[in-house]
Amino acid sequence: SQANLPRCVEAVEKTKKICPLLIPSNVDSILAAKVLAALNTNSHELEELGGSGLFLLACTMEHNCSPNCNFTTHGDTIWLTAIKSISEGEPLSIDYGNNFYRPALERRKDLEETYEFECNCMACTVLPDLPRAFKCPSPVCLGGRVSPVGLGNDVSKFSCLKCKQICSENNVEVMLSEEKLLMDHLDVEEGIFIHPTEVEQCLNKFESIHSFHHAVFWALEGAAQVYATDPQCSEEAEKYLEYVIGAVEEILPIIHHEKVIYFDMMAQVKVLKGDIEGAKFWYDKAYQASKSVSGADTVPTLVLSELSHKPPNSVEELVKRYNK
Repeated sequence: SQANLPRCVEAVEKTKKICPLLIPSNVDSILAAKVLAALNTNSHELEELGGSGLFLLACTMEHNCSPNCNFTTHGDTIWLTAIKSISEGEPLSIDYGNNFYRPALERRKDLEETYEFECNCMACTVLPDLPRAFKCPSPVCLGGRVSPVGLGNDVSKFSCLKCKQICSENNVEVMLSEEKLLMDHLDVEEGIFIHPTEVEQCLNKFESIHSFHHAVFWALEGAAQVYATDPQCSEEAEKYLEYVIGAVEEILPIIHHEKVIYFDMMAQVKVLKGDIEGAKFWYDKAYQASKSVSGADTVPTLVLSELSHKPPNSVEELVKRYNK
């Protein structure tokens, strides 16, 4: 496929003006844009190389927000791993956008803008939209969580995942109103730090919002990321990473590659605190999760195996290890 062709034509025209030798003069701008669009749409990022690669098998896999396969890259190699039981004749799928812990409407919008198709997978249409998490309004349901079905267009399908009670229209109206206010307060943009006390104030103010709501998650995940980079804030990093890990364990599928990243982060925080045994524990959790999502013999999994047996013993060793 060749998504976003007009934008690619614009990029080619700008490139010709800035660096005319990069694109041969006998190559038509439309043709060059089609090649660029095909590469943008079908390539996979190769982080270690600072670029991307076109893998002919991987690029034929279809998208699903709840895929049955996961891809892992290292250097110039890609691995595809089945993360669910796959029936004969069932299409192999991956998550094109990696929009984990994003609501269905946001995932669909991103896919439309990036790949120019409307996602109608089960996660976007008939399954509970788990990142949109509200408290069950029933006074006898302790800890119940409400999530709408699909895009949340049908107010009669806001029901508790625990007690199965369908919420009244008044309950749903309150949830939607408070969700809008929450989103206005916690408008998480890249690079913007929202202090956790502000998040806690929102949760106290908007009583229908569950702490696992995606707006809350991304605000506290951002705080955890910031604190994890400062050895002086290891206590705060640990606190909010505990929340993040609890949330992804509850909201994401049992097997999910982002869990590997958060387990690895927690292990690094344990090293910052001087808790080497704790680091071993979390590196082992990352290793076990990586075996499921990336395969036991892939380079990233083998690195985590090594770390689980011999983690860094100091901040200096940690920095040296991750800057390799």
